Amino acid sequence: RGHDEIVWAVEASKGRLFSASADRSVRVWDVASRRCEAVLEDHARPVLCLALAPASDAVVEGGERASASSSGGGEEKKAEGSGDEESSEAAGDDDLLFSGSYDFTIKVWSLRTLSRVKTLTGHGDAVRSLLYVPPKKKREATAAAANNNNTNSLSLLGQRGRLFSASYDGTVRVWDVTTLRCVRVLAGHTKPVQRVAVVEVEAEVEAE
Repeated sequence: RGHDEIVWAVEASKGRLFSASADRSVRVWDVASRRCEAVLEDHARPVLCLALAPASDAVVEGGERASASSSGGGEEKKAEGSGDEESSEAAGDDDLLFSGSYDFTIKVWSLRTLSRVKTLTGHGDAVRSLLYVPPKKKREATAAAANNNNTNSLSLLGQRGRLFSASYDGTVRVWDVTTLRCVRVLAGHTKPVQRVAVVEVEAEVEAE
């Protein structure tokens, strides 16, 4: 207990449960003790959806995974502007939580500091669904290098993957999780988009 309104979404990772509510907050729960660790409050209207982007999913150019920073240090990162403006790698090596809301925004939260990293804007209506897609795996990047493939295997999904956001404005936006910038707007729907899904198709391998 703790939320004052309906709970719209939940996510879980590394012994924590995250709950999004119409009371405009996201609560962070310790699963073992069943206690609330923190209340993330910054949305102006109900929070409808959540997505997690683990730092352990990150892949560097050499095909190796980047490690997450697990302990303290450094200044707390503050949000500056929207996701459509130029942004540095503000997220660093933190595990990230994304929350979408009726206030038309997506908030990005650091799970190391439990603070807001950035606010992503651009949607013209409620953000109803979020989906995180991790980058290419190490084995895929290594195989591409071995085949002397000139196409950068990380170019499509980036070093930290992509976030897809579906909105009542009839669009799906694609965000680069490394830079926290919108890289594509998928338009075509004439009514609200309530769910989003990604199907990964494996490339065919030619027999020698």
